[in-house]
Amino acid sequence: MSPLSVLKDAGAMALIVGRRMVVLRRSRGVWGTAVYCAHSLGELPRRVRLLLEEAVYDRKTGLETGRLVNVADLGIDAAKMEGASRNASGIAYMPTPASVVAAILRDLGMRYDEYNFIDLGSGMGRVVVAAAQFPFRRVVGVEFSEKLHNIAERNLARLSGTLRAAAVEVICQDAREHTFPPGNCVVYLFNPFRETVMQTVLKNLERRFAKSPAELYVIYYNPVLGAMLDAASFLKRIKTTREYSIYRNLVGCL
Repeated sequence: MSPLSVLKDAGAMALIVGRRMVVLRRSRGVWGTAVYCAHSLGELPRRVRLLLEEAVYDRKTGLETGRLVNVADLGIDAAKMEGASRNASGIAYMPTPASVVAAILRDLGMRYDEYNFIDLGSGMGRVVVAAAQFPFRRVVGVEFSEKLHNIAERNLARLSGTLRAAAVEVICQDAREHTFPPGNCVVYLFNPFRETVMQTVLKNLERRFAKSPAELYVIYYNPVLGAMLDAASFLKRIKTTREYSIYRNLVGCL
Protein backbone atom coordinates (compact mmCIF):
# COMPACT_ATOMS: atom_id res chain seq x y z
CA MET A 1 0.00 0.00 0.00
CA SER A 2 1.40 3.40 -0.97
CA PRO A 3 1.98 6.18 1.60
CA LEU A 4 -0.66 8.23 -0.23
CA SER A 5 -3.24 5.46 0.22
CA VAL A 6 -2.38 5.22 3.92
CA LEU A 7 -2.87 8.96 4.32
CA LYS A 8 -6.16 8.86 2.43
CA ASP A 9 -7.43 5.97 4.55
CA ALA A 10 -6.37 7.69 7.77
CA GLY A 11 -8.13 10.85 6.64
CA ALA A 12 -11.26 8.92 5.74
CA MET A 13 -11.26 7.22 9.13
CA ALA A 14 -10.81 10.55 10.92
CA LEU A 15 -13.73 11.97 8.94
CA ILE A 16 -15.95 9.01 9.89
CA VAL A 17 -15.03 9.35 13.57
CA GLY A 18 -15.68 13.08 13.47
CA ARG A 19 -19.10 12.63 11.92
CA ARG A 20 -20.07 9.93 14.42
CA MET A 21 -18.98 12.16 17.33
CA VAL A 22 -21.12 15.02 16.01
CA VAL A 23 -24.12 12.69 15.86
CA LEU A 24 -23.45 11.43 19.40
CA ARG A 25 -23.10 14.95 20.81
CA ARG A 26 -26.33 16.10 19.21
CA SER A 27 -28.30 13.08 20.35
CA ARG A 28 -26.75 12.49 23.82
CA GLY A 29 -25.07 15.75 24.79
CA VAL A 30 -21.46 16.12 25.92
CA TRP A 31 -21.88 14.20 29.17
CA GLY A 32 -23.98 11.47 27.54
CA THR A 33 -21.37 11.09 24.82
CA ALA A 34 -18.60 10.74 27.43
CA VAL A 35 -20.59 8.07 29.28
CA TYR A 36 -21.35 6.21 26.04
CA CYS A 37 -17.69 6.22 25.02
CA ALA A 38 -16.62 5.03 28.48
CA HIS A 39 -19.07 2.13 28.34
CA SER A 40 -17.79 1.23 24.88
CA LEU A 41 -14.11 0.94 25.86
CA GLY A 42 -14.32 -2.85 26.04
CA GLU A 43 -15.35 -2.92 22.38
CA LEU A 44 -12.75 -0.39 21.30
CA PRO A 45 -10.55 -2.84 19.31
CA ARG A 46 -13.55 -4.13 17.39
CA ARG A 47 -14.91 -0.64 16.77
CA VAL A 48 -11.51 0.56 15.51
CA ARG A 49 -11.37 -2.43 13.15
CA LEU A 50 -14.84 -1.61 11.80
CA LEU A 51 -13.89 2.05 11.33
CA LEU A 52 -10.78 1.01 9.40
CA GLU A 53 -12.90 -1.26 7.21
CA GLU A 54 -15.32 1.61 6.62
CA ALA A 55 -12.48 3.92 5.66
CA VAL A 56 -11.06 1.60 2.99
CA TYR A 57 -14.17 -0.27 1.77
CA ASP A 58 -15.06 1.98 -1.16
CA ARG A 59 -11.42 2.35 -2.24
CA LYS A 60 -10.89 -1.40 -2.26
CA THR A 61 -14.16 -2.27 -3.98
CA GLY A 62 -14.37 0.66 -6.39
CA LEU A 63 -17.91 1.34 -5.17
CA GLU A 64 -19.63 4.42 -3.78
CA THR A 65 -21.38 3.39 -0.57
CA GLY A 66 -19.72 5.15 2.36
CA ARG A 67 -21.02 8.71 2.08
CA LEU A 68 -23.43 9.93 4.76
CA VAL A 69 -26.53 11.59 3.29
CA ASN A 70 -28.70 14.17 5.02
CA VAL A 71 -32.45 13.69 4.77
CA ALA A 72 -32.74 16.97 2.84
CA ASP A 73 -30.40 15.57 0.16
CA LEU A 74 -32.38 12.43 -0.62
CA GLY A 75 -34.26 14.10 -3.46
CA ILE A 76 -37.61 13.14 -1.95
CA ASP A 77 -40.62 15.45 -2.00
CA ALA A 78 -40.92 17.17 1.39
CA ALA A 79 -44.51 15.95 1.76
CA LYS A 80 -43.31 12.34 1.53
CA MET A 81 -40.36 12.56 3.91
CA GLU A 82 -42.29 12.19 7.15
CA GLY A 83 -41.73 8.44 7.16
CA ALA A 84 -37.98 8.55 6.50
CA SER A 85 -35.83 7.81 9.52
CA ARG A 86 -32.93 10.09 10.40
CA ASN A 87 -30.65 10.59 13.37
CA ALA A 88 -30.24 13.67 15.54
CA SER A 89 -28.12 15.47 12.94
CA GLY A 90 -30.53 14.72 10.08
CA ILE A 91 -28.50 11.87 8.58
CA ALA A 92 -30.88 9.57 6.71
CA TYR A 93 -28.38 7.29 4.99
CA MET A 94 -25.48 5.61 6.75
CA PRO A 95 -24.14 2.27 5.45
CA THR A 96 -23.96 -0.93 7.47
CA PRO A 97 -20.38 -2.25 7.79
CA ALA A 98 -20.12 -4.92 5.08
CA SER A 99 -18.31 -7.37 7.37
CA VAL A 100 -21.15 -7.13 9.89
CA VAL A 101 -23.72 -8.17 7.28
CA ALA A 102 -21.56 -11.10 6.21
CA ALA A 103 -21.07 -12.22 9.81
CA ILE A 104 -24.82 -12.09 10.53
CA LEU A 105 -25.65 -14.12 7.42
CA ARG A 106 -22.98 -16.71 8.16
CA ASP A 107 -24.31 -17.00 11.69
CA LEU A 108 -27.79 -17.84 10.41
CA GLY A 109 -26.35 -20.99 8.85
CA MET A 110 -29.25 -21.45 6.40
CA ARG A 111 -29.44 -22.95 2.94
CA TYR A 112 -29.14 -19.62 1.18
CA ASP A 113 -30.33 -20.95 -2.16
CA GLU A 114 -33.73 -21.60 -0.54
CA TYR A 115 -34.19 -17.96 0.52
CA ASN A 116 -34.79 -14.55 -0.98
CA PHE A 117 -33.01 -11.59 0.63
CA ILE A 118 -34.78 -8.21 0.72
CA ASP A 119 -33.13 -5.03 2.00
CA LEU A 120 -35.75 -2.37 2.76
CA GLY A 121 -34.12 1.03 2.58
CA SER A 122 -31.17 -0.24 0.59
CA GLY A 123 -29.53 3.15 -0.01
CA MET A 124 -26.43 2.92 -2.19
CA GLY A 125 -26.56 -0.88 -2.15
CA ARG A 126 -23.82 -1.92 0.26
CA VAL A 127 -25.98 -4.53 2.04
CA VAL A 128 -27.30 -5.75 -1.32
CA VAL A 129 -23.73 -6.28 -2.49
CA ALA A 130 -22.76 -8.04 0.77
CA ALA A 131 -25.79 -10.35 0.63
CA ALA A 132 -25.16 -11.11 -3.05
CA GLN A 133 -21.84 -12.67 -2.06
CA PHE A 134 -23.99 -15.53 -0.72
CA PRO A 135 -25.88 -17.90 -3.05
CA PHE A 136 -29.35 -16.55 -2.29
CA ARG A 137 -32.19 -17.35 -4.67
CA ARG A 138 -32.70 -13.63 -5.17
CA VAL A 139 -31.34 -10.44 -3.58
CA VAL A 140 -33.48 -7.31 -3.82
CA GLY A 141 -32.81 -3.78 -2.59
CA VAL A 142 -35.80 -1.48 -2.14
CA GLU A 143 -34.99 2.24 -1.89
CA PHE A 144 -37.35 5.23 -1.78
CA SER A 145 -34.77 7.86 -2.80
CA GLU A 146 -34.15 7.90 -6.55
CA LYS A 147 -30.75 9.55 -5.97
CA LEU A 148 -29.55 6.71 -3.75
CA HIS A 149 -31.17 4.12 -6.02
CA ASN A 150 -29.27 5.42 -9.05
CA ILE A 151 -25.98 5.13 -7.16
CA ALA A 152 -26.88 1.55 -6.17
CA GLU A 153 -27.55 0.70 -9.81
CA ARG A 154 -24.12 2.01 -10.81
CA ASN A 155 -22.51 0.01 -8.01
CA LEU A 156 -24.19 -3.20 -9.14
CA ALA A 157 -23.19 -2.55 -12.76
CA ARG A 158 -19.54 -2.42 -11.65
CA LEU A 159 -19.90 -5.89 -10.08
CA SER A 160 -21.75 -7.55 -12.95
CA GLY A 161 -20.84 -11.23 -13.21
CA THR A 162 -18.95 -11.37 -9.91
CA LEU A 163 -21.82 -12.03 -7.47
CA ARG A 164 -22.93 -15.45 -6.16
CA ALA A 165 -26.66 -14.83 -5.79
CA ALA A 166 -28.77 -16.28 -8.59
CA ALA A 167 -30.39 -12.88 -9.23
CA VAL A 168 -29.74 -9.37 -7.90
CA GLU A 169 -31.73 -6.19 -8.44
CA VAL A 170 -32.47 -2.83 -6.86
CA ILE A 171 -35.92 -1.22 -7.03
CA CYS A 172 -36.87 2.42 -6.50
CA GLN A 173 -40.06 2.01 -4.49
CA ASP A 174 -41.84 2.94 -1.28
CA ALA A 175 -41.31 0.03 1.13
CA ARG A 176 -45.02 0.14 1.96
CA GLU A 177 -45.80 -0.82 -1.63
CA HIS A 178 -43.30 -3.65 -1.95
CA THR A 179 -44.70 -7.09 -2.73
CA PHE A 180 -42.63 -9.70 -0.95
CA PRO A 181 -41.68 -12.66 -3.18
CA PRO A 182 -43.03 -16.17 -2.66
CA GLY A 183 -40.95 -18.63 -0.65
CA ASN A 184 -38.58 -18.19 2.26
CA CYS A 185 -37.30 -14.67 2.91
CA VAL A 186 -34.69 -12.78 4.89
CA VAL A 187 -35.70 -9.13 5.36
CA TYR A 188 -33.01 -6.63 6.37
CA LEU A 189 -33.65 -3.26 8.03
CA PHE A 190 -31.14 -0.63 9.12
CA ASN A 191 -33.65 1.60 10.94
CA PRO A 192 -34.88 2.86 7.54
CA PHE A 193 -38.19 4.46 8.49
CA ARG A 194 -40.41 5.79 11.24
CA GLU A 195 -43.36 4.28 13.10
CA THR A 196 -46.07 4.84 10.49
CA VAL A 197 -44.11 3.17 7.70
CA MET A 198 -42.86 0.38 9.97
CA GLN A 199 -46.43 -0.38 11.00
CA THR A 200 -47.52 -0.79 7.38
CA VAL A 201 -44.49 -2.91 6.47
CA LEU A 202 -45.12 -5.23 9.43
CA LYS A 203 -48.77 -5.63 8.47
CA ASN A 204 -47.77 -6.44 4.88
CA LEU A 205 -45.27 -9.03 6.11
CA GLU A 206 -47.82 -10.63 8.41
CA ARG A 207 -50.42 -10.90 5.63
CA ARG A 208 -47.88 -12.25 3.14
CA PHE A 209 -46.61 -15.06 5.38
CA ALA A 210 -50.03 -15.94 6.77
CA LYS A 211 -51.39 -16.27 3.22
CA SER A 212 -48.42 -18.14 1.79
CA PRO A 213 -46.60 -20.17 4.49
CA ALA A 214 -42.82 -19.98 4.38
CA GLU A 215 -39.91 -19.12 6.64
CA LEU A 216 -39.12 -15.51 7.44
CA TYR A 217 -36.15 -13.94 9.20
CA VAL A 218 -36.06 -10.21 9.96
CA ILE A 219 -32.62 -8.73 10.69
CA TYR A 220 -32.99 -5.32 12.32
CA TYR A 221 -29.72 -3.37 12.60
CA ASN A 222 -29.84 -0.41 15.01
CA PRO A 223 -33.30 -1.50 16.22
CA VAL A 224 -34.68 1.88 17.30
CA LEU A 225 -38.24 0.62 16.79
CA GLY A 226 -37.52 -2.84 18.14
CA ALA A 227 -40.51 -2.59 20.50
CA MET A 228 -42.81 -2.65 17.45
CA LEU A 229 -41.33 -5.93 16.23
CA ASP A 230 -41.38 -7.33 19.77
CA ALA A 231 -45.10 -6.56 19.88
CA ALA A 232 -45.81 -8.16 16.47
CA SER A 233 -47.70 -11.39 17.19
CA PHE A 234 -46.29 -13.19 14.14
CA LEU A 235 -42.62 -12.61 15.07
CA LYS A 236 -40.35 -13.97 17.79
CA ARG A 237 -37.02 -12.39 18.68
CA ILE A 238 -34.37 -15.12 18.54
CA LYS A 239 -31.19 -13.08 18.97
CA THR A 240 -30.20 -9.72 20.42
CA THR A 241 -26.84 -7.92 20.41
CA ARG A 242 -25.90 -4.30 21.07
CA GLU A 243 -26.11 -3.61 17.34
CA TYR A 244 -28.95 -5.71 15.98
CA SER A 245 -31.83 -8.08 16.67
CA ILE A 246 -33.01 -11.06 14.64
CA TYR A 247 -36.64 -12.17 14.48
CA ARG A 248 -38.31 -15.26 13.04
CA ASN A 249 -41.93 -15.71 12.04
CA LEU A 250 -44.37 -17.78 14.08
CA VAL A 251 -47.46 -17.58 11.85
CA GLY A 252 -47.30 -19.53 8.60
CA CYS A 253 -43.89 -21.07 9.29
CA LEU A 254 -43.53 -24.49 7.70
